Order: sequence, then C-alpha cells, then structure tokens
Amino acid sequence: MESAREKTINLYAGNWWEKFLSNFKFWEEPYEVVEKILPKNGTVLDLGCGEGLLSNYLAIASDKRKITGIEIAPERLERAKKGIKNTSFKVGDIVKIPYPKAETIVLFHVLHHLPGRATQEKVLEKAKKSISKNGKLVIVEVHAKPTIKYLAAWIADNFLVPWVFEKKFYTRAYFRKEKEWLNLFKKMGFNVKVSEETSSRPFPNIIFECKIN
Repeated sequence: MESAREKTINLYAGNWWEKFLSNFKFWEEPYEVVEKILPKNGTVLDLGCGEGLLSNYLAIASDKRKITGIEIAPERLERAKKGIKNTSFKVGDIVKIPYPKAETIVLFHVLHHLPGRATQEKVLEKAKKSISKNGKLVIVEVHAKPTIKYLAAWIADNFLVPWVFEKKFYTRAYFRKEKEWLNLFKKMGFNVKVSEETSSRPFPNIIFECKIN
C-alpha cells in the first residue's frame, strides 16, 4: 500500500524534473515532521506554497483537512493543482492580500525569502490575525548558526534558489538567528515550542509551533 509520501511524489511523476525535485524535497525538508504536528482535521493555510508539494501531502495524509495554498507565481501554482479534493489554490502575494481564517497556518521556508525583516513581521502579524481561536502557526526556517550546513543553506537560498525559480543570479535571503525569532514571537504574544530538524539532512531546519497567549 502506497504511503502518503509516495502518493504525493507520484502526483509529480509526469515530469522528470518535478519528480526529482519532489524526492529531493522530501529528503532535505521536514515535511513528514510537520505533518505529524498538525491537526488531522480542520482548515490549513499554506502560505507561499510553490508547486504545492506540502499542501498536497497534508491533504493526502488526512482527508479531514481542508488545505488552501497561496503562491505568488502563477506558473508554479498551476503545477500544484493535482485534483486532490480537499485542496484549493489561489494566486496571490502573501505580503499584500488578506488571508482567510484558518485553524492552522504554515510558513514553510518562506519568511527568509521575503524582501526584508519588516516584511516578515507584516506577514506574521497578518497570520496571527487570521488564526482561529486555539489555532496554531507553524513556521519552518533555516537554523542560522555557524555550521557547514548553514553555509550550504545560505549559498543555496541566496544563489541556487533564485537561479532555479526566478532566473536571477542572486536574491538576498533574510535569515534570523533562533534567539531573534523567539524575541519577535514573544513580542507578538505567542507561546512557542521549538524543535530542530537537521540530522540526516543537508540543510539545518528549525521548527516553531506558535500559539497565541
């Protein structure tokens, strides 16, 4: 019997690049960890969903979830639409558009790609206002600390990702250290649970589970 992971990857099997990228992302990014910490039912808003790999995976892993993915690039969003019944996708700039109410909001490797720290804070404030009572904001970021894995992530996010997805040589990634994130979340009124997900992965991940005080 196919696992949710296998079913999701197979959605992208029609194109060799998408299949390769899907396999690579499941290896290097903690999708399965995030899926386990999310509620099995309710509404989930995936901000900056790209090709929808995480959105579709969350939907397949539990058909009681209702997933909405928002992505600024229409061509990427078209590749997200795989016909999974409990998903919907919308083109939009998460910095500018209003968000629908959701019980869970996910920002998975999105914040450091936004144009500046003030913009990060704007998106977080909007997300906070859109979370339902007793809801959760889950943030996955690069763990910015002096390691070889962080250096690899810094190079990838400043040079490789812009080249692959934007056809640009360089776009600055705005990383923050763990303490900086925690101070910001505290200032915003969140209770935060922190976990690191780096072992056996090429890049360092840190996960913040944020609930409103």
